[in-house]
Amino acid sequence: MGEIFYTDAQLALEAGETAMKGKRWLEAADALEQALALDPTCTKAAQLLLSIATESNDPVLSRHILAKVNEFVLALRASPEQEKRERFPPGPLDAVYQFKLTLRDSTPPIWRRVQLAGKSTLAKLHRTIQVVMKWDDMHLHEFETPGGILYGVPDPVEDRDYGVKVHSDQRVKLYQLFNAEGQQIDYHYDFGDGWEIEVVLEKILPVEEGRRYPFCVDGERAAPPEDVGGILGYEEFLKALYNPFHPEHTTYKEWFGDQPFDAEAFNPTVINGLLRAVK
Repeated sequence: MGEIFYTDAQLALEAGETAMKGKRWLEAADALEQALALDPTCTKAAQLLLSIATESNDPVLSRHILAKVNEFVLALRASPEQEKRERFPPGPLDAVYQFKLTLRDSTPPIWRRVQLAGKSTLAKLHRTIQVVMKWDDMHLHEFETPGGILYGVPDPVEDRDYGVKVHSDQRVKLYQLFNAEGQQIDYHYDFGDGWEIEVVLEKILPVEEGRRYPFCVDGERAAPPEDVGGILGYEEFLKALYNPFHPEHTTYKEWFGDQPFDAEAFNPTVINGLLRAVK
C-alpha cells in the first residue's frame, strides 16, 4: 500500500510540473494539490504551488494556493518528529567536509568540488558557493534538507505571509548537519532565475596541514552570469553570444559587456585566491 501511495503522489507531482511548463496554471495547481493530498510531506509540491501563485498573475488562484500551502505547513509542523528526522546526528567537529556542487539541469554539467572545515557554518558554505560560481550574492538564497527544512536568512514578515519557517544558516554548523558521505541538501539561489545546486557530501577527511579552508579542489565549466534568466536563459545567452548572425547577438553582447565569456573556462587557482577572502 505504501508503494502505491508514493507512486500516485509522484505521478500527480510530475503532472503538475508538466502543466507548469505549459503555463496551464489551474491544471498544474489541481495536480499539485492532489500530490499534497496523497503525500502530506511532499514539500516540492508546496514549493511549486507557491511558484504558480507568483507566476500566474491570478489573484484569486494565488489566494487559494496560499491558503492550501498554509494548511500544509501547519499540518507538517503538527508532527514533532518531522524536524528531528531531518536533523542528522552530529558528525566529527575536527574534520574537513568535501562537497560536490552541481548546477541542476546544466548540460554538460557545471560543477565544483570544495572543502570546508566541519566547524564552518552553513552561511559560510553559502558564501563559498557564491565565490566558486563567481556570483555576486545579489539575491536571496536558501538551503533545503530532504524533508523540506529551510536554512537561510529568516524574514519574519515573508515567512509569515508564505507560511514557511526559515532557520538561520548562521546558527548551524556543517558537523551538526552532516555525518555520512552521500548526504545531500539543495541550495536555491535567485528565486527569479531559479538556480538550484545539488550539494552532496562526498568525503569526511582529516585536516590537511598548511591548507586554508574553504578550498576548491577542482571543477568544470564557467557558471552562468547573474540575471541571465535561469538555465533556459543561459542556453539562449550562449547561442546568441557565439553566433554573430543570431538576432539577439548584439543585445546579449551589450548586456554582458566587452569582456569575453568562455563557457568552458574554469581555473581553480583563481578561485582559491578569491576564497581567501571568505570569512
